[in-house]
Amino acid sequence: MARRKTTKTDSSAKKSGTAPAGKTKKRTSRASKAVKLQPEAAAASKDQIQIPNIYTRSDLRESSYRPRSAAMAGNARAMRRPVPSEEYSRDRDTDGQDAVRGRQEINRSRSAGRARNSSRGHGRAQSIGAASRVRDAGQGMNRAQSTHRGQGAGSTGRAQGRKNRRLLIVPIILILIIAAGAVFTVDRRIRYEKGVEKYTTAFLPGTSINGVDVSDQSVQEAAKELTFTLPDVDIQLQDGSSQQFSLADVGGSYDYTAELEKLKGEQDPKSWQKEKGKAYTDILPDLSYDESKVRDVVLAIPAVTDKNAVPPVDAYIAQTDSGFEIVPEEYGSKLDADKLVDLVASSLKEWNYSIDATGCYEQPKITAQDLMLTDAMSNITGLDMLYVNMSGGESATIDKATIMSWVNWDKDTNAVTIDSSKVHSYTQDLAQQYNTLGTIRTFVTHHGDRIRIGGSEKDTFGYKMDVDTTASRIENCILTGTREAWAYWPVAGFKRTENNDFGSTYVEVSIREQHLWYWVNGSVVLDTDVVTGAGENSTTPGVFMILDKQSPADLTGDNYVTHVSYWMPVTYTGTGLHDATWRSEFGKEIYVSGGSHGCINMPLDVVERLYSSIEMGTPVIIY
Repeated sequence: MARRKTTKTDSSAKKSGTAPAGKTKKRTSRASKAVKLQPEAAAASKDQIQIPNIYTRSDLRESSYRPRSAAMAGNARAMRRPVPSEEYSRDRDTDGQDAVRGRQEINRSRSAGRARNSSRGHGRAQSIGAASRVRDAGQGMNRAQSTHRGQGAGSTGRAQGRKNRRLLIVPIILILIIAAGAVFTVDRRIRYEKGVEKYTTAFLPGTSINGVDVSDQSVQEAAKELTFTLPDVDIQLQDGSSQQFSLADVGGSYDYTAELEKLKGEQDPKSWQKEKGKAYTDILPDLSYDESKVRDVVLAIPAVTDKNAVPPVDAYIAQTDSGFEIVPEEYGSKLDADKLVDLVASSLKEWNYSIDATGCYEQPKITAQDLMLTDAMSNITGLDMLYVNMSGGESATIDKATIMSWVNWDKDTNAVTIDSSKVHSYTQDLAQQYNTLGTIRTFVTHHGDRIRIGGSEKDTFGYKMDVDTTASRIENCILTGTREAWAYWPVAGFKRTENNDFGSTYVEVSIREQHLWYWVNGSVVLDTDVVTGAGENSTTPGVFMILDKQSPADLTGDNYVTHVSYWMPVTYTGTGLHDATWRSEFGKEIYVSGGSHGCINMPLDVVERLYSSIEMGTPVIIY
């Protein structure tokens, strides 16, 4: 309810029309602006009092009324807008009645004012009365306004409360909608994340492999769904036929896991809501088998176990009436089991199930083009004759007919063989013909006499063939096609002549003359008297040679040891040339009563000269 402003004045103040300072007390209500109009009306000119129309709806909206709380502030804002309702119409009627009463009071005040203008003295009283009436009228207006405000505020507050409640419903609904949307979004996000998690290990919807739907299945689950027929291993034989066994026979199995892992890796689990899986075809699994079972399965193949299979035949050289010829090889029908096992094992490792076994048959070890045969045949047919070097400038010739009689072909070894017994017999004949050691030969002495010497078992000079070694050399020459063989002479002479093999350099010793001559290239370069043995220790005649040279040497006999400065043995039994410093003379008939033990004693100075110039192997002829 609006409050009226009350002012206390003293008599002087009343006369002057102003209030003393400090004496005025003011009370201000929320409707202070409206109340201030009443004193202004009292102080207006005596002809007219201005009364504001505070009863219009526009003035109510512009009034200085202020709500005491936030709710009232909301109501006040609501009051600025018309509320077209029945209650509002009723409030308008009440406000109209109060306004009529207020105007009636104002009219009376105006009449009183006009009367006051006629009488100054009376006018003051009338002024006071008019003021009082104006005041009363204002109080009535205030009461009407207060009533209007109270009633309007009540009705408007109720309407505004209802509107506020309606207005509150909107944000609540919006909040609920937002909350529901958030819940939906969160739920959708959760479902998306769960889908990503699921399809990280599972195939996307719509995925099919080899015609099998594997949607939402893990790799392991899909691998169990997919089937595969293990292939047969086909072995092709040389006759055009083939034999098979299943991979299952060697413990074969299949597994799609690795391939499915690759396919799964190609899918993006984050796209499970947008994209569908693909349809994969011709996806093959990984195959495996037991390598240890391959050999047993292959060895059980009928083509391997066939007892009627024909083995191959090697090419060989056959002897005919006209000589020799090469018989070509023959290919059989027998499989090489080990080679076939290796081929099948290696093919399975490369997942090759069609195997060509034509190269797994047993092959001839020797063919007609084998170098061993062709070379042997060339050697055989090329042997017209064979030369044997007999040393000393002599050689022997073996004709083709003799050689062909020694040659054979060994089918077991597929090689040309030689009848060694025939070759050995032939070589012995050559040795008897060309050996000179231990044979009697013709010798021309320093006097020019021709004598026959040698033939003793003690002879050390001359040719003596090693028959075994020489026969082997002849065989090798026949097999290799060599045209010349060298006879082997462990003991050899010099150049062979019609009479002997001494040559022109040798030592000549005459027992009868007790003298020695050293011939070099047909000329005597040294000679001296000597002492030989006699009686039981007589010197043996024969054809010898210098077997060794020693300086000094100790000569040991049955009951003696003799020290010499130079020793040159000529026999293997102890006969040789050496110095004899214990003798003062040589030659003549000394050997008859004071001869040696069989050696040729020589003066020291002479034997020293001979020792320094003679070579080992030089012939020594004693007669």
